[in-house]
Parts: sequence; structure tokens; C-alpha cells
Amino acid sequence: MLHSRFDRLEDRMTNMEMRQTEIYQVARAIEHSNNTGKAELDEHQVKLSKHEGTFKKIASNL
Repeated sequence: MLHSRFDRLEDRMTNMEMRQTEIYQVARAIEHSNNTGKAELDEHQVKLSKHEGTFKKIASNL
């Protein structure tokens, strides 16, 4: 009886460890996705700034 209770407890702990690992992996994937999105946004902002500078230069020459 006691042995089977320990076996069940061990199984539950193993399942919790697996779920914790899965949750951690999902959190890391979300973090990576956010970082990638921020990098892409920064790239777009740089491109916009370059275009803005070009337009200002054209406008000053007109």
C-alpha cells in the first residue's frame, strides 16, 4: 500500500516536472518571438529615418 502511494507520488512529480519544462520552453519561445519582433521594428524605423532624411534633402533643394 505504502509502496504504491510512493509510486503514484513519483509519477505525479515526474508529470509536474515535464509540464514545468514545457511551460519554460513556451515562455522562451514567446521571449524569442518578442525579441525578433522588436528587432524587425527597429529595422523598419531605421529605414523610415533614412527615407525621411532623403525627403528632407529633396525638399530643401526644391
